[in-house]
Amino acid sequence: MKRIAILLLVLPVFASAQVVDIPDANFKQYLVERTDINTNGDDEIQVSEAILTDSIAFWDLFISDLTGIEAFTALTYLRCAENNLSSLDVSQNTELTYLNCAGNVLSDLNLTGATKLSTLFCAYNWLEDLDVTKNTALTYLNCPNNRLTTLDITQNIVLNSIYCVSNDLIALNTSENTLLTELKCGSNLISSLDVSQNIALTTLQCAGNLIANLDVSKNVALINLICQSNSLESLDMRNGNNINTYLSATSNSVLTCIHVDDEDWADSNWSSAKDAGASFSNDCGPVGIENNQFSPTLITSFNNSINVTGNGTITVYNLTGQRVYEAKINGNTSVSLNKGMYLVKVTSVSGTTSKQVYLY
Repeated sequence: MKRIAILLLVLPVFASAQVVDIPDANFKQYLVERTDINTNGDDEIQVSEAILTDSIAFWDLFISDLTGIEAFTALTYLRCAENNLSSLDVSQNTELTYLNCAGNVLSDLNLTGATKLSTLFCAYNWLEDLDVTKNTALTYLNCPNNRLTTLDITQNIVLNSIYCVSNDLIALNTSENTLLTELKCGSNLISSLDVSQNIALTTLQCAGNLIANLDVSKNVALINLICQSNSLESLDMRNGNNINTYLSATSNSVLTCIHVDDEDWADSNWSSAKDAGASFSNDCGPVGIENNQFSPTLITSFNNSINVTGNGTITVYNLTGQRVYEAKINGNTSVSLNKGMYLVKVTSVSGTTSKQVYLY
């Protein structure tokens, strides 16, 4: 009788421990109403039910807390877009391969344990940081319209497509992403972009940045290049595939010559793809300063100044692309500005030199 009494006391505790804690009423209602998840038809979700669920998809249900998702350890597909989530932790969902959490108010997204994740949509959130270094199976990354200032994709070597437009990125290293076919990084603050290792690239959209020099001569599969509204001084298109490529390179006022495979073909087919002041050539010649007529030195210092030695015109842009300073210079010049990152351009009769500097 004593053993039976003890068992009766323990059973309610044991049963309670098997119920998944789901504090958000809207999330719980969604799960309870799904008969393929709530198989016993009660008002709770048991752990035994959660661990057999591989797909959860909902949107626009005003859900603000996904606590309880960690119990769904067999989950491979999760769509929770267009809700009110401010944080999301899927580190315990180790089988997850697809996640769409776009259109929330996320400022924190923990993906560290989701090492099988191959597709990620997290657009239109408030993310200032996105750590995908542990998600080495990632092939598709869609993270536009956030507040990202950095994005490390060097560990994502099977990445095929990245869409990170409309953030605050100042740099993007794609040197390890040799399988990349689509790169869309427009409307950021990127001043330098090296795609020489991305030989499988078919689409490059980098419009609306601060890029000074762009070389796609190694990108033999390229069919779309959209690079308008940058600070381009040089553009090398000599990849042998110009006849199959769509080009948009307008609103680059400093760009005077574009390297192409065939200048006659480019004149006939790309005339509207550039500014009126730019021309096409098989060889535009060297870019930058090639003699001692103008040899600028740009340095930063702790008293918030940019120091330039040379003759010509200095123009300084902030990271939003706004011109904050411009003047003629002759000899040594010092420009005092507030702390921050700037793009400095110095133009003389022999060319233009650019450098990104940070003032402390």
